[in-house]
This record gives sequence, structure tokens and C-alpha cells, in this order.
Amino acid sequence: MASVYGSQRDGSGRDDGRNIGDVEVDTLGLPIRATLTNGLHVELDFFRPAPDSDELSRAYEEFNAVIEEGTTWPFENRFESEAQFRSYFCSHAAFVLRANSAMAPAGEIVGFFYIKPNYPGRCAHFCNGGFVTVPAFRRQGAAILMTTHFLALAKTLGYRAVQFNLVFATNHASQCLWRRLRFREIGVLPRVGRLKLVDREKHDKQDQARHRFNARRWMLDGDCIFQDIKHSPNPTSLVDATMYYYDLTQHDPSTFKPLEMWQVRLQGARRLVARHALAAVCVSLLLMCRLRS
Repeated sequence: MASVYGSQRDGSGRDDGRNIGDVEVDTLGLPIRATLTNGLHVELDFFRPAPDSDELSRAYEEFNAVIEEGTTWPFENRFESEAQFRSYFCSHAAFVLRANSAMAPAGEIVGFFYIKPNYPGRCAHFCNGGFVTVPAFRRQGAAILMTTHFLALAKTLGYRAVQFNLVFATNHASQCLWRRLRFREIGVLPRVGRLKLVDREKHDKQDQARHRFNARRWMLDGDCIFQDIKHSPNPTSLVDATMYYYDLTQHDPSTFKPLEMWQVRLQGARRLVARHALAAVCVSLLLMCRLRS
């Protein structure tokens, strides 16, 4: 049994990402053809197996490059072999978004993702997804395309919900993406990610201010929440991660549309106003109680 927490396979098999249980492959409607915002025609499909294609080999290289970046995935060490990568990434259903246009070499990988259980056994109806967009194709609509179809594919595969465990606070693109797709924030894991950061000093100052604010607001011990790591010899910083949830039983792919950016910003503004209003009410009640006493 394999889940997002690992596979019991030894990595020696030739996984191709087509392990989808009792679901007929034809019901997935692949390949799915679309156009990115820059006009590039793409298609979403299963990985083409070797030796007819080197897509999995290129995905292996791209995934290791993401690990080296150290900013979005929790892995610290590269996968040592392509077989090891396949055992992890392709243990269940894995898909590739490839170029299908004269604007890019035929078959060029644009991005790829997997769908697999987030938990084993009795909780395996909650799925998880792992996404990689090739740097050359970022900010062109590839991520929103993959994730929108991810929801439809996951529902077809029989999953009842999606849970993402670690969406790092510094991964602004992913944070915005899941909000556009109407995911619910179900929790925050404080300072869970020991990540490489480009602007580390700026992040540390923001992190310090945020946690000190929380300590004052909820009267927690700030020294327990915040540790000064600005002068740490290790070129990493500890960052929070958000957990996201989506109910697939209510998902209708035929009518679903991602939110626009202005709608996401409006939701954020409403949450901020509500938070400050609640804080003001609490302060008012506290002052009233003190005056009466």
C-alpha cells in the first residue's frame, strides 16, 4: 500500500503512473487539450512510457531541480535514481502536461503532477496532489490548468476529498492558487519548513513581527513561539505552512470555474476586516467589564 507518506515498493519496478485501481482509463477523457495564456497549445495525458519517450526521465531531472531550490517541497535530498523517483511519484496516477505546438519542441514537458491517497487504508479516500511547473513555463496559466483538471480527475478516480499538508507561507503562488480554487484553510503548522530563502533577512523580520503580534493578541509566550534565527549559520529559515481541504463530493467539473484574482483579494480583505472587528469587540467587552468592576 502506498500513500503520500511513501511506498512500500523497492523502486525496482517500471512505474508509469497508471495505477488507478478499478477505474477504466477511458473514463478519464485523456488526452485533454488546452491553450495557455501565451498561446501555447498543450495536452494533459499520462506519461509516455520508455523507451518510446524520455518524459519520465525529464520529469525526474526537473523534480530534482525543484528539490535543489529548497523552497516549495519538503524534500532535502535529491532522488538518487529514476527508479526511486518513479516509485514515489508514479505509485498511483501521474500525469504530464506537454507542449503540442510549434511554439515549443513537440512533447516538451510543461508540468506534471500526481494523485495519490493522502493517508493509507481506511482514510485513503482523501487524496493529495504534488505539482511541478517547469520554470520556463511558469506564469503562463499551466498551474491553474493542471490543478483545475486535477480536481476533476481526482473525483473520477473515486476520491471524496483533497488535503494538502504543507503549503509553505513563502510559496505565494500556491497559496493564491488554492484560494482561487476555493480550498478551505483548515490549519497552520507554525515554523514547520526549514527552507532555503532568497530574501532571508526580509522574511525573518516579517516572521518575527507576525509571531510577536500573535503572542500579544492571544497572550501567549512569545519566546516559545519565536526564536531568532537571523544569525543562524545555516542558510535556511523556518516558515509556516497552511493545510488546505477541498470537498470533492460537492465538485461539479462541468460548472466549476476558478475565482479571479480580484475575488481572492476581496475575500482576503473581508477576512481581515472581520478579524479586526472581532478584536475590537473583545477589547470593548474587556473595557466594559473593567469599568463595571
